[in-house]
Amino acid sequence: TQTDPYIDDATVRGDPSPDLVIVKDVLNVDGDTTDPVVDAAGDVINYRIAVTNNGNVTLTGLTVTDTLDPTVTGVLDGGFNVGDLNDDNELDVGETWLFDASYTATQSDIDNNGNFDSGGPAGNDVIRNVATADTTQTDPESDDATVPVDQNPDLLIVKDVLNVDGDTTDPVV
Repeated sequence: TQTDPYIDDATVRGDPSPDLVIVKDVLNVDGDTTDPVVDAAGDVINYRIAVTNNGNVTLTGLTVTDTLDPTVTGVLDGGFNVGDLNDDNELDVGETWLFDASYTATQSDIDNNGNFDSGGPAGNDVIRNVATADTTQTDPESDDATVPVDQNPDLLIVKDVLNVDGDTTDPVV
């Protein structure tokens, strides 16, 4: 009661730790989920990409790109990603957003035994596909998924008699 009030402050430094995790998996090849393998041009590889905020701050400006599919699409519910629990287009702490991508194998993929040398024997190389996620607060993070390529070279030969001395109806020697 005998003095004027004095004010003092104390500060504690916050420790924002943005952390982005991306996981890319093969869902199926032409619907096959048990043993997905590319063995023909035109086989469609379907991927699922999960992006999780493992940090302690909200992440904004999320982009997801894919080396083989420029049209990565979010798995949506009501205009928002199914993982966007607050429907605010911000990747909140603990949220996991889902994305889909696909790639149609080409004859070149088969001929070249995939696009990535896995170090295995012939016929066991793979199509490797990389997805990358980035936000305003983080550095880009990438993950890949691979699908085996199964080359099945086969040659068929058929030899027929066309004619004997010009006789095509009943060629006999």
